[in-house]
Amino acid sequence: MDAILNWMKGILVLFLIGHVLLYLVQNKTYEKYVHFFLRILILLAVMAPIASRLIDEDTLIQNMEQAQFFQELENVQNINAISSAETADYRLQYEEACSGQVEDTLRQKGYAVAYSKVTLNEVYEIEHITIGMEKSGDNIEKNSSVHVSDIEIPAIEIKETEEKKEHTSQEYAELEKFVCENYLVDKMQIQIEEVR
Repeated sequence: MDAILNWMKGILVLFLIGHVLLYLVQNKTYEKYVHFFLRILILLAVMAPIASRLIDEDTLIQNMEQAQFFQELENVQNINAISSAETADYRLQYEEACSGQVEDTLRQKGYAVAYSKVTLNEVYEIEHITIGMEKSGDNIEKNSSVHVSDIEIPAIEIKETEEKKEHTSQEYAELEKFVCENYLVDKMQIQIEEVR
């Protein structure tokens, strides 16, 4: 019974405030807007108890929070999917840039590098370096810019002398040491291949 009395008092107070506002409005053009606003307020005040009976406030809040949670979860999943794809793309681009930098550095040091491939891990640290070295021969000098694909090799077996093999392995050992020092990698992370 008290709830009904409080509800009726609320409607009566709104009605009185509305008449005071109408009395204070001196311009007749604004009076129709004040009337409209007051009618909506009184209608909402009359319907408030009915709406509260039909709609459980706790359930409504819980449903809104649940919908918001699922929306945020979907946004995070979308961001993670995009960022993982972008991360893989960035890592490939960074690997290519590192490979180019390794080739340039080794060529400046006088090594005849045919190609290099750098592999990075998830935290962008060097995991493995593969270096393709051009075989030294009659047509290729140490700083030659001849590409591997430009050379045709006849099916002839070439025998290397022991002195030449020792010189080559010493050169590769120096190359391996240089790469280890400059790129802070272990010898196990470096692979040197001969390309002709």
